[in-house]
Amino acid sequence: KHVPYSQEEYEKQKEEYGDKFYPDANSLDLGHVPELPESNVNRMVRELNTSQKSRYNFSRRRAHNEDKDVDYINERNKKFNEKLSR
Repeated sequence: KHVPYSQEEYEKQKEEYGDKFYPDANSLDLGHVPELPESNVNRMVRELNTSQKSRYNFSRRRAHNEDKDVDYINERNKKFNEKLSR
């Protein structure tokens, strides 16, 4: 995926946080999250929404044909009959 980012912004945050930028197991600030710019949060939400829409469109159910003759008693039998007709 192509997530736009700014190298200057990354370097600025790295200088701002110092050793807290890459916390280790002995760090006391391990659970604290730095403040994120609103534009970054909006960009992430927009990306999640577009990926959710594409996933929904990809996994849609196939349409049921009402005019087709019913020659099965359940889904498993339906699949068996389809394979048999090949």
